[in-house]
Amino acid sequence: MSTDDYLRLLPKTELHGHFASTMSAAQLIAFADRESAELPTTDPALLFNFADLADILEAFRAAHQVLTTADDFARVAYDGVRAAVTAGSVRYREDAINPQYFAPRGTSYREILGPIIDGLRAAQADLGVGFRIVVAIHRHDSASDAVKLVETMVANPLPKVVALGQDDLTPELTEDPARFTEAYALARRHGLLTTAHAGDEAIPAFGLELEDVKHITLAGITAAFRDEDEKASMRAQYTAEIAALDSALEPTE
Repeated sequence: MSTDDYLRLLPKTELHGHFASTMSAAQLIAFADRESAELPTTDPALLFNFADLADILEAFRAAHQVLTTADDFARVAYDGVRAAVTAGSVRYREDAINPQYFAPRGTSYREILGPIIDGLRAAQADLGVGFRIVVAIHRHDSASDAVKLVETMVANPLPKVVALGQDDLTPELTEDPARFTEAYALARRHGLLTTAHAGDEAIPAFGLELEDVKHITLAGITAAFRDEDEKASMRAQYTAEIAALDSALEPTE
């Protein structure tokens, strides 16, 4: 076994994923064609060639616009896990999901999260990949909208939803995590973990503002291993897989 194959086959935990971004280029193009949605290109080889953060966010938002049915949500959830297993031997994944992107269409919180969880559970059964979900604030929406999102999370508890996060940029094209302090405080009062996608805009600025959004954690590090039985099972699985790979690794000279 080559070193490249060894690294690819090592079991991995992915703590920072974006549900909509797990779509392949071909899948996104097919959905966009069905919905008559415009993309920068319909060439799969070029679609994900991003020049900057603005390009990334444009594709990210387009990916949300083409998901319209329960089957879409479940299919993307399952296929994304399967691709991660094939490409990198993922064994646990944490997905950030942004319900506010779908709100203008009238799609409810449970109509979004239910099928996604169904798809992830199916992938767990077939492929052995554990998961948790971070519900992420859309920073373009207001602080009061973020509070309403947390209230919806609290009113609709789902066992795999463990944390509140935040994605995208504000209307001023900043991250400004302190804007959502009230939402974060409410989430923590109800036992939810808190995390954030940050640093794309300016790491020093975010670091200063982070003091106003206290107790930010990497949700997966704590959530995935709260259950001692699950922790022991994952440790045993990883240890066994790594031992098997070690025995097959070609010696280096």
